[in-house]
Amino acid sequence: MDEIIKRWTAPALTITNTGTGNPTNVIKEAKSNMPVENQNDSYAFKAYMMPRFKVVPAFKIKSVRFYNNRVTKVEFEDGCFTKAVCGENDIFDEDVGITVCVLKKLLGGQKEGTKTYVKMLRDAHRVIDAEKKRQEEVERQEAEEKRRREKLERKSKEKKERARIEKINDQIDAILHAHYIIEEREREDDLK
Repeated sequence: MDEIIKRWTAPALTITNTGTGNPTNVIKEAKSNMPVENQNDSYAFKAYMMPRFKVVPAFKIKSVRFYNNRVTKVEFEDGCFTKAVCGENDIFDEDVGITVCVLKKLLGGQKEGTKTYVKMLRDAHRVIDAEKKRQEEVERQEAEEKRRREKLERKSKEKKERARIEKINDQIDAILHAHYIIEEREREDDLK
């Protein structure tokens, strides 16, 4: 059971029991109260346990400074500091700067937290880009399918129009042929 507690803790976080007793006893008690089919399902177990624990930051902020409406620097009581720099095209927001600094602290401090944060952002942008490419591909395929259907419809209309014209020409030929035959008979009758 202690391994579950360890998996739920991060270097800058502590998990405290909101009930009575130590966390290990609470986990054992909760597991025994869960339906048998969910006891080995880690997601169900975590969902069942999360209301019973509270995540508390294991650090306190000592000072917050803003520089040139672009940089936020947060110093923590343990002597560590983190900073967040606003991008050139972004609008500076103090709350966002502080949030990014705290997130970097949670992720391991200025150096390691920045690496992790940047990696997470890159991964997020890769996911966004992949979704955009997928959406563009879907739109391209839909446009291609639409063009293909329009081309088929156009060809079908042209074929129907050719058949209609051919039918009219056949009727004209039949009328002319009938008219020719009638004229021939009339001439034969006139000769007799």
